[in-house]
Formats: sequence, structure tokens, C-alpha cells
Amino acid sequence: KKIIYAPHHSLKGTNGDHIEYATFLELGEAMLQLAKKYSDETQWAFKPHPTLYPKLLKIWGKEKTDNYYNEWRDMENSQLELGEYYGLFKHSDAMIHDSCSFIIEYMYMNLPVMFLEESPRTPEQLQAGPFGYEAYGSHYHGSSALDIENFILSVINGKDPKLAERRSYCQLYLNLDSKKTACENIITEILNN
Repeated sequence: KKIIYAPHHSLKGTNGDHIEYATFLELGEAMLQLAKKYSDETQWAFKPHPTLYPKLLKIWGKEKTDNYYNEWRDMENSQLELGEYYGLFKHSDAMIHDSCSFIIEYMYMNLPVMFLEESPRTPEQLQAGPFGYEAYGSHYHGSSALDIENFILSVINGKDPKLAERRSYCQLYLNLDSKKTACENIITEILNN
């Protein structure tokens, strides 16, 4: 199974109030160890937010930061991806992240996805209306290495209890079943409103 790990850069003390979602300092090492543990069953793409690296340099220093990134780059079952992510999404089987942008963007794949967090978020904390908050609700949620491992095992074993919930969300908000182009859907939506 191909799994994307996409940590955000909003580490505590480095962003404004209510925009500190990143769980990397708490869970980044566990993610690396789980990728190693399940190396026979999984392929990984480490897709960090571009701003994570310079922030880690200030917190960890260059040697530790580079060693971490290089481990993802050098393992046989993983890659370090610093470029675009569209191809990663298309060829993935699941994603684990803590990025508010990806809450909606990965929903188009209709694949298992886990949002990492210390505690559940409210719509206000996510700065999301019903559209965004329902997408968030269609995610699995994890706050520990055990939560992440259980999600990975579910992906490996093809178990996806949130599949129907995601399908419903996609039909309601994303028009994935439409035979029209995105442009035609936008025009239809404008004319209907």
C-alpha cells in the first residue's frame, strides 16, 4: 500500500494563535519507525510542507533535521517528496496528515485519510464552515503512535469503515459522479443559484 505522510509546518510557538496544527514534533519519529516496521507491506512518500524544514533547522539544528529527511529519502520503501503532490495523491492508497488544506484536497481521492491532532477540533478552530468540517469528520483521527499504527493496519488489510461517509460527502459536495467537466459544473452551479 502506498501511504503519504504530509506533516504541516505550524509547530507550536512558530505560528499565530489557532493556527498551530502540526503534530510533527510529537509524532514525526513514530511515523518514521512505523514506515520501517511495515516496510514489507507499505511504500511511503514523506511530503512535508516546504516551511517545515527551515522551522526544524531552528528547533533541531541542521544535522538532526537532515538526518531525519535523509532517512525518508534513503529507505527502500520510501521517498522524500519536495515537489508537487498531485501525482502522489493519484497513485496513493491513503494519507496521514495534519494540514487543513489537505482536509478538502485529499477528499477528491475518496481514499482512507487520517488527520493527526492532539485533540478533536471545532469548526471555529479549523476556521471551516460545514463544507470543511464535514470533510474533517470524514477523516480518521489520530493522536498517538497506536492510533496511527491501527490506521496503517486497516489500510494494509483493506478495511475502511469511513468509506460510506466519504462517498456521501463526495456526492454531496464534490460532484465526483458527474459526467460534466469541472467548468460545466461551475456554470451549472452559478446558474442554479
